[in-house]
This record gives sequence, C-alpha cells and structure tokens, in this order.
Amino acid sequence: MQRLDTFLGGISGQWRSDGREKLKVMVSWRYNQLDPFRSARPKFEHVEVFGLSFHRAKGLEADYKILACPHGMIRV
Repeated sequence: MQRLDTFLGGISGQWRSDGREKLKVMVSWRYNQLDPFRSARPKFEHVEVFGLSFHRAKGLEADYKILACPHGMIRV
C-alpha cells in the first residue's frame, strides 16, 4: 500500500485535475476471513483505503481494488 501511495503521489497531477484529494482503494476478502482492518484502517497521503468482504462490496466502485489472499498475502 505504501508503494501505491508513493506512486500515485508522483502522478497526482493526472488524477487531481478532477478535484479529488485522494483516490479510493478497496481491499476485499472472503466472507470467512478476518477483517484486516479490524483494529484501524491505514492512513496514507494520497490513498483512502476501505475494506469489505466480496459479498458486501458487490456493486461498489473504487479507483483501485486489492484482493486479499487466504494466506495473508495481498495481490493487485
């Protein structure tokens, strides 16, 4: 996530032209996995992160979506 935030900061002139302060990143996981943000959502300068199970995220939009794998790794 930190690398994504740094990259997006470098190209912020391209996406800030439409008046947004931050891009939205959705992290999704299977319903039977624990919420990776149960204690607190991470905070970044250029990215607003939120997370939902695949089922709850149906129909929602984000600029980027990250899928949490069952073994704790995150893939883009």
